[in-house]
Amino acid sequence: MKRPNYLQVKKGNYYFRRRVPGDLVDLLGRTEWCEALGTKDRETARLMAKPLEIRTDEEIRLGYRFQTARLSPDEASSAATKVSKRAEAYLRQSIQDIDWSEKAFRQRYGTLDRKAVTPTDLAGLLKQIADSPVAVDPAWERERARTQLADLMACLEAENYGLVEPYADEAFREVELARMVTDPDDAEIENLLVDRERSDYRALARTIMLREIEVLKQHLVNTAKAELGLTTAAPETPSFHSSAPLISLSDELAPDSAKTPSQLMERFKHDSRERRSRSTLASFATSIDYLEQVTGDKPIAAITRNDVVEWYTLVSRCPQKYQTRLRVRTIREAIIKNETAKIPINSLATTTKSVSHLRTFFEWARRLNLVAANPVGDLKVESWGKNSDRPPKTQTPAMLTTIFASDLYSDPTKRKSYRFWLPLLALYTGARMGEVCGLERSQVKTEGGHKWIEIHSSKTRKQYAVPIHPELQRIGFIAFVEKCKGGKLFPDAPVGAEGRNAYAPVSQWFARFLTGLGIKLPGRNMHAFRHTFITACRNSGIPEDMRKAFVGHSGGTVHDGYGDPVGLAARVEAMEKLRFDGLDLSHLHKG
Repeated sequence: MKRPNYLQVKKGNYYFRRRVPGDLVDLLGRTEWCEALGTKDRETARLMAKPLEIRTDEEIRLGYRFQTARLSPDEASSAATKVSKRAEAYLRQSIQDIDWSEKAFRQRYGTLDRKAVTPTDLAGLLKQIADSPVAVDPAWERERARTQLADLMACLEAENYGLVEPYADEAFREVELARMVTDPDDAEIENLLVDRERSDYRALARTIMLREIEVLKQHLVNTAKAELGLTTAAPETPSFHSSAPLISLSDELAPDSAKTPSQLMERFKHDSRERRSRSTLASFATSIDYLEQVTGDKPIAAITRNDVVEWYTLVSRCPQKYQTRLRVRTIREAIIKNETAKIPINSLATTTKSVSHLRTFFEWARRLNLVAANPVGDLKVESWGKNSDRPPKTQTPAMLTTIFASDLYSDPTKRKSYRFWLPLLALYTGARMGEVCGLERSQVKTEGGHKWIEIHSSKTRKQYAVPIHPELQRIGFIAFVEKCKGGKLFPDAPVGAEGRNAYAPVSQWFARFLTGLGIKLPGRNMHAFRHTFITACRNSGIPEDMRKAFVGHSGGTVHDGYGDPVGLAARVEAMEKLRFDGLDLSHLHKG
């Protein structure tokens, strides 16, 4: 039987179109794959469709495997054995690289006067202690083991496997039963897709937990024998569930696993330089800084799920801009002080972004063998469900009508102001506020009768073309650009203090503007125009790949690396279809 080529012709242009199997629709979050190929030549379209066939075949295969494949008892036992082997390897390394750090010495043997003790003296003291026959306080080790054992036994009885989920998650990823997926609404957010209610997942988690309980029990027995003089060998340090998640194909971690997350940030930034903007990387650094308020100097390999949960608790209660508003250094101090100050705490969106940044950072560390598993896992912010009354982020037709019928748009003298043009440009390009505020005259281009704006993404640093909508041309945007004498289109747009959001004053002005019109609602800010634009594209029948091209989003698939970007002519044709239902701007047209 000949394999279908999934090609469809519409107005002479070829599209790749393939239905998602009905039983995978909920899992994959779509009913079909539809991609504009940007060509009218059948042979070219056939060649361009080939990698799309391969990619969708792989998604279907993984989807069915995710639904039907099961981890066998032998595979579960093998995964649990890997945990034990990795724990031993990690502990051998940690004794040398971690346990005898300066911080550990200070915690166990008191504070040293830095002025009185030179680095050479300190190194000698640490070596002397490391070479001593008793390196760990037996009473402290015994008490820790008993506490860990009690926790594990209680969780086992309650069938709560949260303490060992990172181990099981990693095992499932290795056999393609779990994967990282990009949030369809925000390309910067990645989540782990894994079904922890599956019987084979719970069986694996139970096996891992039983292995840890066995190790702890044996350790307590060995400790008791050593204290009674029944054995001459020092008891081996066990692998506790509170240590770093330890499961991997390799037995040893990379040398940099003894570094803290902040010490690895420069390496992460270097690896991310082509994908993430400076502002996004600054946001990553902030999340890491908050994490180290919990973990201190703990190396990345030793950071646990419990550390991440404690970090999440702090971040979700953290007052906004607490360092400048409350004049404190730590989140804990800010939370206490905010009991009386009553400053708004981080929004769900901010907390969600922080969790995603931390997950992405540890996923990068896992790929480089700096950690054995990602301790963030599928930690999620409790937010609105799919069927809840979640407040929309788009501007309604009534709100758009109110905005563009206001005094601002009835006064001809305001046509030179950033206040007149920025809402219009944000609505008809879907660009971010900073991207339209910083537009320069050279970014407005004309070629072959086509007019477009070259947007410089503030997130990815990449450039992409957005055709100028006919409505903007009718309102007089091209004439406005031609009359601009300087480099910037909006030199009057105020710039705030140095930081990630340079055009914060513009955002504040727009919020006051909406409040004055009586239509200010949560989430309905300047960025809401981006959501409104994408929604209007969907309602106008513009294909998904074209919508992504308009707003600079990437699908994050292998296919995105094939071929050339969507052509300008195809973009112009798609932009001409864009309509905003119920919005009439004819009163703004130049006479």
